[in-house]
Amino acid sequence: AARKVTLLDVNGTESHREGRIPGAIDFSAHEARLAAVLPKDKHALVVAYCGNEYCNAYETAAQAAIRLGYKNVKHYAPGIDGWKKSGAKIEKG
Repeated sequence: AARKVTLLDVNGTESHREGRIPGAIDFSAHEARLAAVLPKDKHALVVAYCGNEYCNAYETAAQAAIRLGYKNVKHYAPGIDGWKKSGAKIEKG
């Protein structure tokens, strides 16, 4: 069975609308109620990303998830720029 991944897009709401990794949650819009949008399972994989490998905004989301008790929090370093460059699909709107 494929593992479910929860993606946190830390690029801001405007960027999130313009293009995100499919299924990514807009961290800016959900920061105040993050627990409500994250999986109940504290061992679920949560991956935060921002613009590219030089961006460190993802740390805000990663730390927020860790504070909520999530044990498997990762960083997708290439960010949305790397995702687009790889030719992978993006989601808009």
